[in-house]
Amino acid sequence: MDFGKIEASAVSNTNELVVSAGYFNLDFSLVKFAAPPEYQGISGALSQLRRTEAEDGQSHITARRLGALFDGVCPPTPNLIKAYGLRATQIAQTVSSQDVPSKFKTNWIFSEYLGVDATSLWAAATSRKAALPIHLLACMLARIWGEAEAVSIWLEIVNGRRAELRSTFETEGELPFDKLSAASQADISQEQLAKWDSSARSWLRTADTVQKAQNDQLLLIIKNISLSVSNEQTTYKSIITAWTSALKTMESLIIGAPHVVQNSAVLLGMSSWHLYPDMVYIGGVGGSKEISMKDPLVHPSGVMTMGVSDASGSSSSNSGIYWSLSLAHHRFYGRPETRTGEMDGHDHRLTFLQLQQATLGAILSHWKIPVGETDEALRMLVQLASFLLSDQRPDSLKYDWIRMITEPILEYFNGDMDSNFAVSLGRRRSTFIGSSMTRPHRPFWGLTSLNGLMAFLSKPEDQVELLRRLTRRSPSLQHQQCLLVARHNAKTRCYVGVVPDENVLRCWVPKRSPRALASTYRKIGEVTEYAAKRFKWQSSLIVVDTENDITYDYAFGEVDSAAAFVRRPTGLLFSPPHQQPAIMHDDLRWAIQHDMVSLEKFRSTIATFDDEIVYSLWLLSVAFVEYRSLSLEGATISPSVLRQPFRIRLVSGDWLSKVAAIPVTPSHQAGHAGPGFTRGASIRNLDAHRLAVALIAYLETGEDFLFGDYNRILGLSVGNSIYVPSRILQDPEEVERPSRFRRLLGNLATSGITLLTCPETPLCRDFDIGSWRQSTTAFDGATLDHFNQTSLHLTLTDWSVPLTETSSVGQRHAGGTHREGVVSIRDAGSWVADIDPETALAADCVEIVRPSPCSCAKAQNGDQKVIEAQSLQSWDQVLDCPEGILVTQSRGNWMARLALISVLAQHSKSLQKKVLVCPKEMCWTCAQATHRNAIFIA
Repeated sequence: MDFGKIEASAVSNTNELVVSAGYFNLDFSLVKFAAPPEYQGISGALSQLRRTEAEDGQSHITARRLGALFDGVCPPTPNLIKAYGLRATQIAQTVSSQDVPSKFKTNWIFSEYLGVDATSLWAAATSRKAALPIHLLACMLARIWGEAEAVSIWLEIVNGRRAELRSTFETEGELPFDKLSAASQADISQEQLAKWDSSARSWLRTADTVQKAQNDQLLLIIKNISLSVSNEQTTYKSIITAWTSALKTMESLIIGAPHVVQNSAVLLGMSSWHLYPDMVYIGGVGGSKEISMKDPLVHPSGVMTMGVSDASGSSSSNSGIYWSLSLAHHRFYGRPETRTGEMDGHDHRLTFLQLQQATLGAILSHWKIPVGETDEALRMLVQLASFLLSDQRPDSLKYDWIRMITEPILEYFNGDMDSNFAVSLGRRRSTFIGSSMTRPHRPFWGLTSLNGLMAFLSKPEDQVELLRRLTRRSPSLQHQQCLLVARHNAKTRCYVGVVPDENVLRCWVPKRSPRALASTYRKIGEVTEYAAKRFKWQSSLIVVDTENDITYDYAFGEVDSAAAFVRRPTGLLFSPPHQQPAIMHDDLRWAIQHDMVSLEKFRSTIATFDDEIVYSLWLLSVAFVEYRSLSLEGATISPSVLRQPFRIRLVSGDWLSKVAAIPVTPSHQAGHAGPGFTRGASIRNLDAHRLAVALIAYLETGEDFLFGDYNRILGLSVGNSIYVPSRILQDPEEVERPSRFRRLLGNLATSGITLLTCPETPLCRDFDIGSWRQSTTAFDGATLDHFNQTSLHLTLTDWSVPLTETSSVGQRHAGGTHREGVVSIRDAGSWVADIDPETALAADCVEIVRPSPCSCAKAQNGDQKVIEAQSLQSWDQVLDCPEGILVTQSRGNWMARLALISVLAQHSKSLQKKVLVCPKEMCWTCAQATHRNAIFIA
């Protein structure tokens, strides 16, 4: 029943009725109202399943009960409610026009779960007006708090409001009927509140993509301020104060009243509700700055003025918007925990490209590269990447971990502001690639230290050239007083001057050294002599057989390979110490450009480098393979992945040794996998599938869930995304192995992340006893579709278990759930069978026939009499297959072909037959000659 027309009379009168606690048992949460006009457009953007849930399901009940419970808490804000409805409708209609490919919108497995999730919004709009501000509060909490904290806060404020109403009733002896009902009826369960929060969270993600430009501009401002949302001491009072403050302030701004920000509640509201007044930002040293947002839903006079810090003078170290609360319902056991939610721009979800750039920033932080040298260091990384890949084919996977970093660097130099922010964020979150306290990281894998670079120069003459280059720019060394010593083997050293054409010292080569050694130094400009003088090594180098022995003390370099020595001044016992010159990026670039650095040595060193940086890059390259296409489909990454080392339990230890040529040392067994960096050419499909699920779950949430050895994976739902194996999204003829995942807009209307798997033994209907009268007909070669009333549907069973991840131990709210889903085939609405399509496509009996040239005499199209086969034209015939060669005709109907393969692979009595998926062009003569006992999916 729609009570919208009688709301003003009957319902308002009911609200005036004052009763005692013993005179009611009516649940007004079952009543539905007409949505305000500004919200009507949202309905058409919802799937039928979501619309039903919002109007008649549990979400509607939650909205009604919350609306009744908090009715009267916040002031009326009609202009805000109207503006928000217009903006929400605009967002929903924009998304619905471009969200899901048309072929998935009906009769497919996930059709009812695709599209924008505005369930909680529509549930509030079709409840009473008091429910819409509750939805706005849900958006505020979802914006700044994680899911577990937000659910804990909802439990706290629901209990707090009930206690407040009970106290009022006990004091005054009376309450309006609906408030008394809300305070006295059954609790709103944690599961209901979690779904309420999850829907608002999904809506935010989707709305952010539509309002990206305005949201990014607002985030630029938020990054430069430090404001608390509320300074109230109790959680309940803090939430109510912030909520009402944001509502009142935004109402004033929308109608054109300017406002000076005293706390950040309204900023949180702006970001959560996607309404943007013009602003004046007082930035301290830089003075004030006007920011024009040009939002047509906000009056131009409604200008908001803000400063750089709390008006209260708080000395908090937090940046941006922050909110500290004591959460009593966060864990089952223990004292209330103080948690701080932050919105500082760095909590903004990342693209995979931005994650790559943040990784670069973390690497530079570990290498202690100054911020001012960021550009030069990134250019050096690009050159090193080109050096490593110089002899590799473009499609080689051997070093794709280094290839992967070149694109984000090139994008960084395109001047994109987001790229700068991402690199800066990575510098502040450097623990993402491991702790530098565990093991010191050598910049550029040792190439920027003198001894490190010398080790990669395989030729002594190249080492001499490097020492000359460094000596020339050392202000404390005089060229005439220096001697360079290069060691060729255990018995042979050469002594060289700093400048090749100097007369003071020549290149002295020992008499018993081979002539080739002398000619080597002539090539680099030396006048080579066989040594007439003798050199003696003690703690220093002494030239003897002269009128007075000359002593040279070590200056810098590697004595065992090549080093610079400086002449000791007469009368001194030792030379003054000389600082070892630094290797500049130009030196490294110069050495690479002159082919001095040994590529083989560099690769060998990296391949045995027990370095968390290289392992993180390798693991990121594994993720890149999966996310390369997912990013184009709108997949984003939780910034919380940057708060801890990038480690996934699945990708470590024994698993690594199976799928990649990686030396797994004892330290790696503890969770740190080493490099090796040649991924195995063949990764079993199951492992690739499990790896993809683990990576998606980790990057979506920042949590490392412990996934079992799950088969039959149907999909993964989180936020506003459903990740589905690509093989069940296309015609089986086009399937490539191994199957990747694709991202679609939508969710399973469950909280947190949900792993969906099929039952181990799907069911099938019994044979129709009258089907024996339906004889098969001979296949005539026509390209027909006899299964055009076939549809696929998904039903969630009641079975579910929490997914385990470390941070959720002891929490009331589990961050993930493993659920069971049943995929059903229906023919004109009648149930045929339940299937596991992903497993069926991977079955041994299923084979995809690839098009190939045919030279047989009867290969012309239309030669329909050359194959002796029976045509299966109904599901009863498919379930009860006859003998011989069989053909199912469903050309152009990819869902029916998927359903046919699944039933034939899992339910048909003829399981010994091969199931062959045919291409569009098929030579039936060759097919009959090759396969005498098969079922062709034509």
